Amino acid sequence: KFDLSVFDIFNTFKAGATLVCFDWNKKRDENNKHSDYVKLMKREKATVIYTTPSTFISLMNRGGLAESKLNLREAMYAGEPFPTPQLRKLQQAIPHTRIANIYGPTETNIITYYWVDKIPNDDTAVPLGNVVEDTEILVVSEDQQRICNPNELGELWCRGGTVTIGYLGMAEKTKENLVLSPFHKFPTYFWRTGDFGYQDESGCLHYRGRKDHMVKVKGFRIEIGEIEVALSAFNDLDEFVVVAIPDDKYGNRLYCYYSILKNKKVNSMQIIDYLKTKIPEYMIPFKFTEMDILPKTSSGKVDRVLLTTLVKEYE
Repeated sequence: KFDLSVFDIFNTFKAGATLVCFDWNKKRDENNKHSDYVKLMKREKATVIYTTPSTFISLMNRGGLAESKLNLREAMYAGEPFPTPQLRKLQQAIPHTRIANIYGPTETNIITYYWVDKIPNDDTAVPLGNVVEDTEILVVSEDQQRICNPNELGELWCRGGTVTIGYLGMAEKTKENLVLSPFHKFPTYFWRTGDFGYQDESGCLHYRGRKDHMVKVKGFRIEIGEIEVALSAFNDLDEFVVVAIPDDKYGNRLYCYYSILKNKKVNSMQIIDYLKTKIPEYMIPFKFTEMDILPKTSSGKVDRVLLTTLVKEYE
């Protein structure tokens, strides 16, 4: 089961609340799927929702979230970064709902939280925030020899009561990620998350992307999330994702898959012209492919792995 379900199920029961489940497998018109989701929340008077940014965006764009008067008291998101312009739209869609950014890879479950109050006007990413109880997070240098200084980028290492003891039947992969800390006087193991970020002077954690989302193109180091943040401010797009494919000539080639909002017309040249005003030209994807709906993983996130394998099919 996806790790978010552990939080959903057991925290709901511990609080004495009612767990409302939506049947994604029920046969229905694809156009009605997300509107049915919103109608369920309204009918059951749901007060808390916890899901992925991709799902929130679909509920806004295809489910009528902004037009429905819901009883939502809190909305929490996790699983992937929420592009700031899209997060601003969510805040406007549910203005009386408190929103929280929850962070934690599957192997660690939830390890940070941040209540979103004011969203930066410059579209700076919302912080990961504060560490939860019974958890310690270190920001470690690339050579794994020291703890980073404030505002210095490094890999996030984590230990605590919710951190996994390893992958079942995958001893070598576990050994790569579960490492003995060289920074403690007593033996303790940390999980290398593969996520990069930094801690500011106040101790607040900030996310800057996954190791496998930081690639080189034409000799330039690129963080794919920066391109997706730029795309998120293009108002007529519904969903989008950028994937990198290794290339002998350029190091990597970037491919963008996207869908557009209902009753809108967009072509790739319009997107390219817009991106030229936001990011350097070497960051603009090599090819743009429009899809009706982007494929999702079982947890509701855009399936980057599948889209990477489809690149040759769309060539």
